Amino acid sequence: KLKSNAWKGIPFLYRPQVWRIFLDYEPANTSLSSSVLQHKRNDYFDCLDRVFNESQRHLWTNSQKQTETQILKDLPRTHVQLIRNEERVKLLFERVLFVWAVRHPASGYVQGMNDLLQPFFFVFLSEKLLNNQNSGNNSNDNEIFDNIESIENLSTLNGLSEQDLNDIEADCFWCFSKLLDSIQDLFTKDQPGIYKMLNQLEAVVSRVAPDLAKTIKDEEIQYQEFAFRWMNCLLIREFPMKLVLQLWDNYVCDPQKISTMHVYVCAAMMAIL
Repeated sequence: KLKSNAWKGIPFLYRPQVWRIFLDYEPANTSLSSSVLQHKRNDYFDCLDRVFNESQRHLWTNSQKQTETQILKDLPRTHVQLIRNEERVKLLFERVLFVWAVRHPASGYVQGMNDLLQPFFFVFLSEKLLNNQNSGNNSNDNEIFDNIESIENLSTLNGLSEQDLNDIEADCFWCFSKLLDSIQDLFTKDQPGIYKMLNQLEAVVSRVAPDLAKTIKDEEIQYQEFAFRWMNCLLIREFPMKLVLQLWDNYVCDPQKISTMHVYVCAAMMAIL
């Protein structure tokens, strides 16, 4: 029933918990939530300690060293000030992406994954900010929650403890992992999933917007020239975070259908334009 209503958009206040439930990370049984989340968060940091600890760096393969180098190149390129300038946030992104890459050697880290991590970070960050606000009895100060863009444009993490950040990091890792499990062919060698989606997009546009399809063909424009990033980053770079999260409510609701749904979203976007 919850999934059937998710297409309308999940209220901001409930989105963190609902996303965790949809991605089979948090149990629907609330009496088990706390213990299960704590167990999974501990699992993540145990894994992190095994692969990212300073004492382990001399054991890294060349591939792992290249992975860290590429991640550190990509993170400063994001338009999000908090990720560019806040060292603790950059470390969070670096560690989540690195651990995921080590655990998924078939694809490893690919450019664009840093963008796909952003929605999870902002959703779980908002949860901690809201909890801290409520505990501080600042119930009248709701500006940060009236508009998700205000969270996207935060420049500091004042008020968040190290434990808060650890919880955000672990939740990001597990939910990011679950999402990518359903679209991993977008990132494996030669990225076959992306080219399949591009071909499907061309076919759908030909049916629903034949005049547009003809123009694209007449101008000899290849779909990969403008839509590759749409598929690779699931429109993260195209829309404000508020709209991205509402779109992602549908993606997170049923990760196995993301590839199909996303093609129709892109086709609708082209037809409207």
